Amino acid sequence: NLGEALIKLMETTIRQEVGRQNSDDLIVSRQQIGTNVQRELEKATDLWGIKITRIEIQEIKFDESLQDNLVKQREAELVKRGQVVEAQQDKEVMITKAEGIRQEQILLAEGKKQAQILEAEGKFEAARLESEGNFLLESRAREGEAKGMTAMGEALRENPEGLIILDALEAQTKVAKSIGDSNNTLIIPSETAGLFGVIGSITKTLGMMENGFNFSKSKNTEETKNIKKDKS
Repeated sequence: NLGEALIKLMETTIRQEVGRQNSDDLIVSRQQIGTNVQRELEKATDLWGIKITRIEIQEIKFDESLQDNLVKQREAELVKRGQVVEAQQDKEVMITKAEGIRQEQILLAEGKKQAQILEAEGKFEAARLESEGNFLLESRAREGEAKGMTAMGEALRENPEGLIILDALEAQTKVAKSIGDSNNTLIIPSETAGLFGVIGSITKTLGMMENGFNFSKSKNTEETKNIKKDKS
């Protein structure tokens, strides 16, 4: 019987096609299931000379046990999807947190590096300014000494007697220092004023210091000696 054979073939093909689908696809893809069943049936009916124009699945009904299984499967699928979504969310949160930590570490490292660079540049600039300042001071000091020597040379060329005066003042300074460091007392008389008087007094003083004499000369001392002579 051709009708019974087609029905059995259709039932077998539908079972196979339903077995390939999950519960969600069975509910929403009836048209696609019908198209697949029609394609499989046409492979067999072409040999019989039968042409199938269309197969339409109007409704899919399940028995109670299968319905319960589908409901459980659906619930399990929803739980699984929820877990996947939650895991994906946790993963994204962890990735975002890790990326934030990484960026923070990068910024801290860059900030530390920049601070070290600025510190090194500051030390270099300070050393450079100090070196330039020292060089400038030394240059000005050498320039001042050179100008002073030049001026002194010009002055001595114009007045050679100035050299003698300088030597005399230097000798007098040494004598004054020696007298200040010793217990001897010297009062230079006013009559020795003048360059040669100063030189003579210094020479005489040095000689008397070498002989170990302590002396003091002044107008008051001479007057005292004259008074004693008159009384005698």
